[in-house]
Amino acid sequence: MTLAFVLNLDAEHELERGARWTAPRPLSERLDAIALGMRLPEGAVLLRPGTSVPPGSVARFWSPTPRALALARAAGVRIEATPPVEVIRRVNERAFCAELAGDELGPTLASRSVEALEACVAQRGPTGRWRLKRALGASGRGQIGVAAGALSPNVRNWLARSVALGLVHVEPEVAIEREVAVYGWVREEGVTLTGLRGQACDARGTFLKCARIEPEVLGGHARAFFEGAERAGAALREAGYRGPFGTDGYLHRDGGALRPRVLSEINARYCMGWDERDGF
Repeated sequence: MTLAFVLNLDAEHELERGARWTAPRPLSERLDAIALGMRLPEGAVLLRPGTSVPPGSVARFWSPTPRALALARAAGVRIEATPPVEVIRRVNERAFCAELAGDELGPTLASRSVEALEACVAQRGPTGRWRLKRALGASGRGQIGVAAGALSPNVRNWLARSVALGLVHVEPEVAIEREVAVYGWVREEGVTLTGLRGQACDARGTFLKCARIEPEVLGGHARAFFEGAERAGAALREAGYRGPFGTDGYLHRDGGALRPRVLSEINARYCMGWDERDGF
């Protein structure tokens, strides 16, 4: 059986914009280059427009969005059961993760009111800086860091465009010391965790690299990250999602103490650095 991978790395954009989404050429070329460089299982093919695949090939989707499904159908690839797009959108939105995370990071706000968001950012908060995040985003897209106080016209314009798309989340910007991800699967029979990753992102949150790490690297914090991923997987299953997923979190300094934030994001899809040990 040949696996045909649709690596639609712009899935969050499509979920946010709907059928009208078309990736701008620079973004499309950059994501295409990333997809071409990703390591697939032996014998698998990367499915792109015009790709010929062996008969009986089975689709695997970065995220089974409508555009990804249409590409697989056009290629004649067999498509196994996938969650409805409404479920995929809901569980990838930040509000789904925020509800599970609770008060992990102290004062936060989610709103579609520019005035309410401005009022929140005007306060100094616990760190003197805030991070604004759109409802959907990945690899640093759809978020911006700002100093506490009055917003610049450019940031206010960004907010106005963002609330037109959905909730904007505000959270304290903290000093991250180590970024951590947990990967796993949500299946009918339950949730399985497959690996722990150390990640690196730049100051804007753009993904740079990841590698497997052993729990011992995190000292006494590893259990909290695994428990957070188990909770996320259970919530995904309850919401009707089935498939691969990952949770993003980090260790940060709070005063002098190193503290975990185990649920910064939930990615209900494949994730960067996925490998054979995670399963396809």
